[in-house]
Amino acid sequence: MSKKRGLSGIIATVLLVMLTVAAASMLFVFVVPWIRDMLDSAKSCSNLQETVSIVEGKYTCFNSTATKLMVRVNEGAEGVSGFSVSITSSGSAKKYDIKNGVSFSAISMYNGSTSLSVPDVGGAETYVFNFTAESVDVAPLLDTGKTCKAVNQKLIDCYLA
Repeated sequence: MSKKRGLSGIIATVLLVMLTVAAASMLFVFVVPWIRDMLDSAKSCSNLQETVSIVEGKYTCFNSTATKLMVRVNEGAEGVSGFSVSITSSGSAKKYDIKNGVSFSAISMYNGSTSLSVPDVGGAETYVFNFTAESVDVAPLLDTGKTCKAVNQKLIDCYLA
């Protein structure tokens, strides 16, 4: 006659509870900080929704050789280090990250300077692109490196502005 002994019901229950507590604490240690970071990131962009805007009119238009784009940085733009500009023309898009002191061969300031600058809070700057375009998207770039939601503008002919 063999004497087999199994775990008692109490010990099995205690082991299951300990396993559940260990799994829950691991979940809490890894998942909660990740969710907190995601929410903080989303909150930083939601506070800046109207921060960068495209100014309509004679400084945001195109002609046969160039495209002019005026970008305004509104109040409450703390934490914005620049903006991302995506220019759409003939079904393709070109993207430029505009920050203070950078330069691109295809972009100059309205005054002719090739060293680009981001407008001060409450100010606006006009950029001239040496190609024509149909529409433009502008999105704030945060100090953290995150790019927020873009605003879009269809461009008009400068002669009509």
